[in-house]
Amino acid sequence: MTWRGTDVTVVVPTYNRADLIGKSIASIQAQTAPVTAIVIVDDGSTDDTRALVARLAVADPRITLVEQTNAGANVARNNGISHAATALVAFLDSDDRWEPTKIARQLAAWASRPDAVASFTGILAVDGDRPLYHYDIPADPTLDDLRRHNALGTTSAAMVRTDVLRSVGGFDPTLPSCQDWDLWLRLRRAGPFAVVTDSLVLYEDGLHERITGNPVKAIAGHRAVFAKALADVAGWRARARIRASHAEVLTRLFRRHGLRRDALVQAITAAALDPKRTHLRQLARIVLGR
Repeated sequence: MTWRGTDVTVVVPTYNRADLIGKSIASIQAQTAPVTAIVIVDDGSTDDTRALVARLAVADPRITLVEQTNAGANVARNNGISHAATALVAFLDSDDRWEPTKIARQLAAWASRPDAVASFTGILAVDGDRPLYHYDIPADPTLDDLRRHNALGTTSAAMVRTDVLRSVGGFDPTLPSCQDWDLWLRLRRAGPFAVVTDSLVLYEDGLHERITGNPVKAIAGHRAVFAKALADVAGWRARARIRASHAEVLTRLFRRHGLRRDALVQAITAAALDPKRTHLRQLARIVLGR
């Protein structure tokens, strides 16, 4: 299947982003493969976000503003999906931006992988205009890659076939976090992905907090997705390797929040389940206080 920009609806969930959403929308409008529709779902903002989007919609008829009472970004994303009348849906968070060729390069990747159900790109984390780090993604992510950890990162890198997105149920708003990872798992079970490894998403990771800033929600969400990831894995050894990867993810998460004892427990678990060099190095760093 060969897709075009006119096959794409972009869904942008937003909440109190009047200071940033204009740049996000401008990055959609600057795409070299123009999209058909831009659906902005306002999640009950209390600032000037809605007024700003309404003004932009006057100048660009592709923009539709959908309003909802505050229910969270993933309810907003599902709301946006319900408004899509195109074959493909792409997502962009209202504090992120795209490089101008993002959509065009994903469509080209899809042309070389016509059986793909979704497409992803690499990510550059930024703090405003300051680059922080590249989030590298696998060129051909397997289901095992995604069982181990969120190998694909933010929703802003994703473009998905609308029919498949609806058939797998969209985002699960009952999860306290990791809803994106959960969806990537379900999509990968439905088919392969077309990937552009270059970083075509500018992911705002500096001044603006995300749900992973809440350790209780972050940990609960990870544990819930861990259980889903293991649900269809047979064999003790295969399950042990995946559980070790999960323990490694939790180790990093606990360290990020200053929970050294919990991090140590998870590092020991990872090394015991799968004593490979990376797990042993991580355990040594914690023991040595590095």
